[in-house]
Amino acid sequence: MRVWTEPEVRSFLASQGIDAGRFEFARTAEEAVEKAGAVGYPVAVKVVSREISHKTDAGGVKLDLDTPSSVRAAYYDIIESCKRYNPDAEIQGVIITPMCRGGVEVIAGLTRDPQFGPVLMVGLGGVFVEVFKDVSFRVAPVTAKDVWGMLKELKSYRLLQGFRGSPPADVEALVEFLVKVSRLPFEAGTGEIKELDLNPVRVLEQGRGLVVLDARMVTVD
Repeated sequence: MRVWTEPEVRSFLASQGIDAGRFEFARTAEEAVEKAGAVGYPVAVKVVSREISHKTDAGGVKLDLDTPSSVRAAYYDIIESCKRYNPDAEIQGVIITPMCRGGVEVIAGLTRDPQFGPVLMVGLGGVFVEVFKDVSFRVAPVTAKDVWGMLKELKSYRLLQGFRGSPPADVEALVEFLVKVSRLPFEAGTGEIKELDLNPVRVLEQGRGLVVLDARMVTVD
């Protein structure tokens, strides 16, 4: 079994024609400062470690960093916090991504059912997924029509349509994204995808697409 780091998952998605967003990987504090400047402030900085899947719980996430000094301090804070959280964890470094605001957060991913094989999942994302469990499933691969059906099953679908003055989200981009994700187990050549967790994915206003904010994957050779 192989646990993929976030930079590895993002690179893999990009190789399959799925836009996983801009990111940079840094092994040192000074490299993190350099890469943050390349990405453009403000940035998010997160730990990269196969042994730490719940980055926030480990103190491995720093957001809205807008100066070189804040990135440098964040790097050291993250490394120290994560070593306390799991002294045995191998920490490769940090990933730097642009901050993204607005839109609707969803969760998307793949699991493997013992009977049906790869299954696509989509639902209300971020911290709410464990609270409301507002999710929908289909056996992969799926068509655009299948995805529209999945989305309309969600209680939170109204948020994507625009709710209480918020603009409609780019649902067309989300549908296209989910169709591509559903095809990964059949095209990837990475071994069997046991689990792919893209949470959250922020769906922006109509015409602006979406942004993958976090990603993890487990495969079996």
